[in-house]
Amino acid sequence: MSWQITAMCVSLSELEQLAGKHCVGCLKKPQEKLEITETYNVASMFELTFKGTKLEEDGLRGLRNLTSAEAKAEIQAAVTYFETHREQLTALNPPNKWGSYEATLKKLNKMLKHLKKHNLAVFGVT
Repeated sequence: MSWQITAMCVSLSELEQLAGKHCVGCLKKPQEKLEITETYNVASMFELTFKGTKLEEDGLRGLRNLTSAEAKAEIQAAVTYFETHREQLTALNPPNKWGSYEATLKKLNKMLKHLKKHNLAVFGVT
């Protein structure tokens, strides 16, 4: 089992576009979509990472329908936690090797990069 994580910029009305509201990233790559699959085998890493945050109760599913602005701080905090707790999180690597600390950190950084580039992205998590 796994989470399917997506982030895609919302379509703006013509009026919003005329008012100068736009996604900075989509000016270069229209409707660039983030797609990540993350295994449930690393759920224990996220439980530790999200403890005491807005995502504590729902984990990655807590990102659902959040905008870039709303999610950026949470993802940045997760990256920081991963980087400062490497040994603790590496110990949680699943024995079946489906998922790992390194792969999960790489995915978090990919999410953060997308959020920084696409200011109007909205998350989907299933």
